[in-house]
Amino acid sequence: MSEVALHELTPLTVPGWTPMWTWPPQAEGETVTRMDVPLGDLFAYGCVHSPDKIALVDRRDAYDYATLESLACSMAAALQQGHNVVSGDRVMVVVRKSCRVPPLAVAIWKLGAVYMPVDAEAPPQRLAAMAARTAPKVVITIGAAPELERATVDVETLTATPDTPWRESSYRHRPEDIAYMIHTSGSTGVPKGVEISVESLKCYFSAHNAVLRYHPNARIFSLAAFHFDVSIEDTLLPLSLGGYVYQFNRPITGDIMRKALVAEQITHLIAVSTLLTMMSEKESLITADTFPQMEMIMTGAELCSPRVISLWKQRLPHARVINAYGPTEVTIVCVCHEIAAADFDRTEPYPIGRPLEGVTALLLDHEGCDVTEPGIEGELCLGGTQVMTGYANQPEETAKRIFVRDGIRFYRSGDICRRDVNGDIHFVGRNDAEVKILGRRIHLGEIQNCCLAVPGAERAVVGVIRRGERQLIAAIIVGAGPAVVEAAQRRVGETLPAYMQPAIWALTDANVLSRSGKTNDASLLTRLDERYAPGCDPVLMI
Repeated sequence: MSEVALHELTPLTVPGWTPMWTWPPQAEGETVTRMDVPLGDLFAYGCVHSPDKIALVDRRDAYDYATLESLACSMAAALQQGHNVVSGDRVMVVVRKSCRVPPLAVAIWKLGAVYMPVDAEAPPQRLAAMAARTAPKVVITIGAAPELERATVDVETLTATPDTPWRESSYRHRPEDIAYMIHTSGSTGVPKGVEISVESLKCYFSAHNAVLRYHPNARIFSLAAFHFDVSIEDTLLPLSLGGYVYQFNRPITGDIMRKALVAEQITHLIAVSTLLTMMSEKESLITADTFPQMEMIMTGAELCSPRVISLWKQRLPHARVINAYGPTEVTIVCVCHEIAAADFDRTEPYPIGRPLEGVTALLLDHEGCDVTEPGIEGELCLGGTQVMTGYANQPEETAKRIFVRDGIRFYRSGDICRRDVNGDIHFVGRNDAEVKILGRRIHLGEIQNCCLAVPGAERAVVGVIRRGERQLIAAIIVGAGPAVVEAAQRRVGETLPAYMQPAIWALTDANVLSRSGKTNDASLLTRLDERYAPGCDPVLMI
């Protein structure tokens, strides 16, 4: 695979059009720094420089840049003319892993509208709740349509040539307009729609690419589901730079993922910790000879074993290995740490590092005062342009998380962290009932509320137990019979997506209380942890 140094490329020269990125870099090997073009022109760099280059591939389709732009224009025309989508409208996309999604997102942005991807595998009741709260102008499905009261449109109908050609909208997003909305699990029992502005997304693209170092010859392995904001990082960002994206939608096994990395000559790999661990199972296959093109491996979204990170750094010395962190509310990723050297004696996780350019990090104690001493823990609060606009139609929830200091908006992450003597940030834990499993944020309170909605389930404990690198959600129904547990299982199955459903169910009539008189959650979870073994009864008595 030939390589082209970034400093050898020239700016685009299209009349009336500003370059996608500011050129040239400040020094040889440095990446481009600032995105200046409207989001609806995301494919323009590839279209001008290499329109026939294959840009996006999955098991079904392969699109070059010219085709991606043509599809985006066709979809925009259909949304504009057939569904009267205008600037500011929300477009809900019930997504599956498909090459149709990136041009659809760009089509929505061409109209100045809001791209709102949601999980096609979520229960209909959950999808309906998200639609009711956000009131999308149109709901677009890819493949099988979910059961929704709102009318849906299949993406295939949007790709047909409209009666009249695409009329480019004179409207362009303003910096403060909402670019996309991602739903996350919330303590209220209803998913929260995180609204990210155009300015936040553009600042993120520039700041994070200073770390990722995507370039026109980059070949990116896209693992993230499209309702997960990492899909913007591993698909839309590299497509804005003329790169190649391979969308992995095959069975998730270490062998299959490794073979795909080799076959596709991947240069940039982003994998949540669980998936990177799966790829690391056969250590002898992680070598520079196996992955000679690999330039960067990034993990994050949940704690990763330091041994797994060290393995990739030791075996691929030519590649950069990065540990990343970022809540959805601060635009995908906002803190990064590059591993300098493998350390197999390390027992604690690697640092999450330092904020991206334009992001400010504070540690606050229980009184709201700054924590400045190394080693002292505090809640991580993140400020700057990447901070969300808010939760859609939930001003009270927004007010709980957002505050302003010295004119800068900050997000209270709920993550307890500390700084070391070098100034690097280390993740310690949560200050609430939120966890991350397979990179997905799960509020255990949402599962608990679902269980407590069942008649007879007066008390329920929901937590996580570990088996090696795996985290398993467990639900314990307290002081009720088997029929109540079965009812809770049915309700959870009908209400919550599969990744939020407990893998372990238990029943207890033990009246285990804390000194405050509340159910002693920790004691019950410890008891379950001691008694659980793979293959045991579907519902354990503890």
